[in-house]
Amino acid sequence: MPLNIDFQQIFLHLLNFTILFGALYFLLYSPVKNFMAKRTAYYEDMDNQARQRLEDADQVKADYEQKLESAGEEIRRRSEQAQQKKDAQYLPRGSHPACGHFQQGGGWRTTAYAYQKKTEKNPTNPI
Repeated sequence: MPLNIDFQQIFLHLLNFTILFGALYFLLYSPVKNFMAKRTAYYEDMDNQARQRLEDADQVKADYEQKLESAGEEIRRRSEQAQQKKDAQYLPRGSHPACGHFQQGGGWRTTAYAYQKKTEKNPTNPI
């Protein structure tokens, strides 16, 4: 051997390195790889659940907005009905504001209705 190289020692070192590498692979790399795969799957599952809950919340929000809108329409409709009832209650018999004539001395209902109409026209100065 001219350079004092022992091929048997090189082969044994390579064999030891291969055995060490294989042992570390099975003891460390595989469990870490499996752990990371489980962790990735867990967080992907959490992300999917969060997306589903967000979609459900958006659907519930849309349902409530529609219910709120229909409730607003119902409130307006009932308010108009109540206003019509109130107008009919405050008008004396035989008179109607569309006809342009009221009975003279119609009592407190006629006075209250006239006062209400004046305040609707000019809310800052009711009289």
